[in-house]
Amino acid sequence: MSTHVIALAATLVLAALARLYRLANIPNGFSPDEASYGYNGYSFLLTGRDRFGNAFPLFADNFGDLISTSYMWLTVPSIWLFGLDEFAVRLPAALAGIVTVFVLYKLGGAVVNRWVGLVAALLLAISPWHIQVSRYAERSQLLPLFFCLGLWLFLRWRKEGGRKLLWSVLCFGLCFYTYASARVFAPLFIAGAALLYFRELRAAGRYALWPLGILVACFLPAALHWISPAGMARASYLLEFAPFDWLVNYLSYLGPDYLFFNGDPEIRHSLLNVGQLYFFELATLPMGIFFLVRRKRKEDALLGLWLALYPIPAALTDPSHAIRSIVGVPLFALVSACGLYQAVLFARGRNRWLLGLVCTGMVAGSAVVCGQRYFVDYPGYAAVRWTYGMREVMHYAEAGSHRQVYISNRIFLSHIFALFYSAYPPEKYQRQPLRVQQGNWRYNDFAFGRYHILPMWQIDARAQQCGDALLLALAGEARQMAERTPYRLVHSVKVPDGRTAFEIYECE
Repeated sequence: MSTHVIALAATLVLAALARLYRLANIPNGFSPDEASYGYNGYSFLLTGRDRFGNAFPLFADNFGDLISTSYMWLTVPSIWLFGLDEFAVRLPAALAGIVTVFVLYKLGGAVVNRWVGLVAALLLAISPWHIQVSRYAERSQLLPLFFCLGLWLFLRWRKEGGRKLLWSVLCFGLCFYTYASARVFAPLFIAGAALLYFRELRAAGRYALWPLGILVACFLPAALHWISPAGMARASYLLEFAPFDWLVNYLSYLGPDYLFFNGDPEIRHSLLNVGQLYFFELATLPMGIFFLVRRKRKEDALLGLWLALYPIPAALTDPSHAIRSIVGVPLFALVSACGLYQAVLFARGRNRWLLGLVCTGMVAGSAVVCGQRYFVDYPGYAAVRWTYGMREVMHYAEAGSHRQVYISNRIFLSHIFALFYSAYPPEKYQRQPLRVQQGNWRYNDFAFGRYHILPMWQIDARAQQCGDALLLALAGEARQMAERTPYRLVHSVKVPDGRTAFEIYECE
């Protein structure tokens, strides 16, 4: 077995460890979106319909926003194998992240050579940006996977011909069914690539018609969804016409504060006070850009197009948003790998070995520090943002046999957690599901099974006749009521720093 194969295998093992280790518990909690994806996957598994009763949909309602069901469908086999839990719901994201590492290795080999591909794969395997998104249920992870696969196949077609163009276009078409950013990024990139390779595509003649047909077949259903009122719900909520703000936002995605120092301010998307990339990439990225510009090849122009376009979808809404700019993650790993390769080309003799040792130590040290920050520090300070404690609260409720379980409506989107952790039969829920509007995610009265979500004042009004009931509430909000009603505190759930997050009261 060659050294290269061993190094690639070690890189993939490292990628797997970084994405699978304690997957169910880090991030420390579970978001409403994750519970929504999981429950929809559970509904698909049992009924072939989403939780609202739509059969085999390409797009489904997710708290007032119609989104692609691609990730939800991917949870079906893992839920079937492992049951409806956090690990099963997060597993497809982790596996997609691992596969993306391998695909980037192939893409790097097509752009430069297999050693650059190997280094790019290693950098992506330890990327704090990529690890973060690979460890929770998030459909955005699928965009860099299908995009890199499509680009690699396109470059293979450019070199070898054959049917690889057809498969490339299919992968690009699947990007439309991943994350919302693809509706802007993918058409712009495909158009730019078609202009760059216009002569080659024209020379293919009628053999380019089938790929064009596949692209149109993939694009039209997605585009019809995008321009529908339901498809525009999220965009209408977020977007406003502000060209100057868009420019400022765009520049933020190319600036050092976002890339190297502070990253995305949303704790669910990024580590605290940590950039999306490593500090050493302050040097490797410019060297990589220099290397690619000096070569002046068409594939390098594709990477330049990628770099210019990757911030656009995110810039239309916010600055420094790690998820909406996720398609840039493999690009930065690839360019940094080119920079390291450029540094090695400059070195000679013993200096090359010395430089190799320095680079290895730099990369390894950065990975160790990132591991410490993510696997040791992050679970503590980020727990609240991940709704830590809902699993414990719901398991307590499920372990009891109370006739009625009241849930305070101040617990954000509590119905989806109750559905998920109780594994409520989807065929029952589909008869009368709860729909919420984009931006208006609070609701005052909803019930299914023995669960009833109400404002605290209504729960208080029923307190004197609350026999055999359980109450799930945020910390402190039910204490005054408990002092003058039959409710008594029976359990508290604390976040890792010791603060109480939820309280459970019982009325006998």
